[in-house]
Amino acid sequence: MNSISEEYRVRQRAVEYAIKYNNNSKAALKYKTSRQQIKRWRDRYDGTVQSLMPKSRRPKSHPNQHTQEEIDLIMKKYRRFSYEGLAQVYTEARKLGYSRSYGTMCKIIRKIRDNKSKSLKGFTKAQKSEAGCISWRKGSDRHKICSKRMHMFWNE
Repeated sequence: MNSISEEYRVRQRAVEYAIKYNNNSKAALKYKTSRQQIKRWRDRYDGTVQSLMPKSRRPKSHPNQHTQEEIDLIMKKYRRFSYEGLAQVYTEARKLGYSRSYGTMCKIIRKIRDNKSKSLKGFTKAQKSEAGCISWRKGSDRHKICSKRMHMFWNE
């Protein structure tokens, strides 16, 4: 079993053997696995190798997640009352119909703040620099690379 696809072909052969002899125990002994595992594979098997591959268990959505209106309300109140503290943001949001807990609101604010800071980190040093050049110190000499002309020169 060198590759992943080989493993699934072996599973397919085990399932087909179990179907042929109508005996999960016999297939389990031959293919060195448990009879319960052969049963699980048989239940999933539809005639293709792809049906024996594992499916994603990741949740696609959550019924209790914040709606966009709630997030907009939180961020609007956060921009307005953040200097007074998160407790004030929470009480102002509650006045307008926010029904979640204080900790949940703090988690949403933290998540949005982190996403904004990550998006600002995407700029390169050359974009942040006023001249469009990156400079750094290597040893005792100072090097400078100008991104517009794409050549190196020494800077005293």
